[in-house]
Amino acid sequence: MKMYRFSILALVGCGGDPPKKATSDTGEVTQSAPCTEILWYADTDGDGFGDPFSESLACEAPEGSVSNHDDCDDFDPMAQPDAIWYRDVDGDGYGDPGRSLTSCLRPMGYIADSEDCDDMDGSRYPGALWLVDSDADGYGDDTQTVDACGDVSGAVSLAGDCDDTDWLVHPEGNEICDEIDNDCDGLVDSADDDIDIFTQVLMFEDLDGDGYGTEVSVGYGCPSDPLGATVVGDCDDGDATIHPNRLDYRDTVDSDCDGESSVFVATTVTVGWAADITSTAFGVVSASKDLDGDGKNELLTGPYNAGDADEGGVRLFPGDITGDLSHFPEEGFIWDAEVEGAKAGIAVAFIGDWDGDGVEDILAGAAYDNDSAGMAYLFSSDMASGTLTGTREIRGTGLADSFFGQAILPVGDINEDGLDDVVIAARKDATVRTGGGSITVFYGGDIESTSLSTEDAIYGETNNEQLGFSMAEAGDTDGDGIPNYLIGSPYCEADDMPGGSGCTFVFSQTDFGVGLATLDGIPMLWGTQGSSVSGMTVASAGDFNGDGIDDMLIGAPNYDAVSDDEGAAYLVLGSTTGADGASLDDSHLVMFGSEIDDKTGRYLNGLGDIDGDGKDDIGIVAHNSSVYVEKAGTVFGILGGREGGTLILQDTADLVMVGGGTNDYLGRGLITAGDVNEDGRGDFWLGASGAGSYGAMYLIEGVGPPPL
Repeated sequence: MKMYRFSILALVGCGGDPPKKATSDTGEVTQSAPCTEILWYADTDGDGFGDPFSESLACEAPEGSVSNHDDCDDFDPMAQPDAIWYRDVDGDGYGDPGRSLTSCLRPMGYIADSEDCDDMDGSRYPGALWLVDSDADGYGDDTQTVDACGDVSGAVSLAGDCDDTDWLVHPEGNEICDEIDNDCDGLVDSADDDIDIFTQVLMFEDLDGDGYGTEVSVGYGCPSDPLGATVVGDCDDGDATIHPNRLDYRDTVDSDCDGESSVFVATTVTVGWAADITSTAFGVVSASKDLDGDGKNELLTGPYNAGDADEGGVRLFPGDITGDLSHFPEEGFIWDAEVEGAKAGIAVAFIGDWDGDGVEDILAGAAYDNDSAGMAYLFSSDMASGTLTGTREIRGTGLADSFFGQAILPVGDINEDGLDDVVIAARKDATVRTGGGSITVFYGGDIESTSLSTEDAIYGETNNEQLGFSMAEAGDTDGDGIPNYLIGSPYCEADDMPGGSGCTFVFSQTDFGVGLATLDGIPMLWGTQGSSVSGMTVASAGDFNGDGIDDMLIGAPNYDAVSDDEGAAYLVLGSTTGADGASLDDSHLVMFGSEIDDKTGRYLNGLGDIDGDGKDDIGIVAHNSSVYVEKAGTVFGILGGREGGTLILQDTADLVMVGGGTNDYLGRGLITAGDVNEDGRGDFWLGASGAGSYGAMYLIEGVGPPPL
């Protein structure tokens, strides 16, 4: 019985497997040693730790098995003995390196990654991008990204801002009637079903599409909708050239629907600006220039009577917006002077880049400063609103009653150093002659001192002639490709001419560059009537006759046409032969006022091409005129191409523009505006310093030619 039990053990061996046999090279059969089976544990996740609940018995490890059974989760390779887990509060898949637990099983809310840079913000993790949010509306500009794990000040995680300069425009913005995609969905105004209906307005039938409707309502909509017009008052809805707010020619057609066919009443214009304070002489002194290249001129004015004691100041209006004459624009700049009686702004000009910083500079004359010795403030056009105190100051000789800063003339870069230069007049400078006046060149330069010395000067050659009373760029009046400039000397006495007949000198830009000494060799235009003060006002006429050469305007406001101070204005054509030795009586147009004390010609300027015929037009002002209303003022428009001769403006002007109220003084301020309404025709600003309480600058839009 015992022998039997032994045999069983011998057969099965210690491991339960029969011994293995093998044949040697000699043919002898041998028997191998038996294997030892052990337990193996499945390692499904390949982390080197086995699943205690999945075992097998074998001599050798089955594929995908290990000998230990220490794994706590065989489907998660991260779950293993002594594993470190990191808190992921924001659920972005990245853990907080500062908050960890050691555990085989992954605790809830923890992960194996430890690279999170902000575990309280699911949008900040390695590789994530934030977007610059310049307008702080909570939505970023898709084109400007920053590293989410870096400095994210001024940036956000939300994308989709279609205008990162306007905090009211973003994907959650309120779509309103303003021709802007306020909610960044690609739809504008009424095309967007989300339009705020409370911003829509009642619209009226506009059959001719001129922007003005009849009294017939067509429902509510945005002003940008083709539904109709928002403004009523069209007196002929079948003719797009007839509507309110339109420049009305002197003819039999009431083109602006104001009941007047022969005059244009400026107060019917609804577009323009008012001053910010009263009694400032707003608009009398003005300059314009397109600073941003949009075809619309920025407007610079000098309210020289501003302040309790005529301190004066400067105002800058942007060219790409228009107002309704009710307020000063929020986008405008206000700079006030602080010196009593200085009358800062008696002259203003854009003078180019004087200091080389790439930004347009402004010069404002304060001719009554320091006992009328005068000075000028120099500052950048992008300077924040405030006072002129602390800006650069340019001063002349310092002699009392010189009136340095009476007129300012930008002349470009005459010394070719890359900086723009400027000429400043002192109309009664007595350095050489009593009241003779002077003009001085100041070269551009980044000078830190507040007082600059005279660089180059020329003086009036007779007593009291007031050289530099007025100055203006004239364009290229002789066809040589070099700019020319007009310098008025209204009380000069030309050879054999009576006193006060006045002179106007025609400088070339190169005349300034050689060093000024005397007026010898400078072409001159002279008046012929004593005390008519020709040259008190000078301006460019543009190319009046369309010959490619610029023409000139000269005013003689004290000219006695019939009785006393009716005034006169002259249009002098440019010529390749120059203007040397020319009497103003020989001008292409000699234009006279018709009422006593009208002072016609005291203000005048080119208007640009307002009728679109390729020839520039001009405006001549009788600011004291009482033809329509007492002292309302009249501005006469002459269209380019007019044949030469003598004109009585009241009878023959193409345009007669009048003020609407007593003491409006329409025309005290007349300057080109560029093409504000983008119709291909020139527009212009027309000042009325006495209109209302604040004074006004009306925007007059150019129109087509007058009806035949």
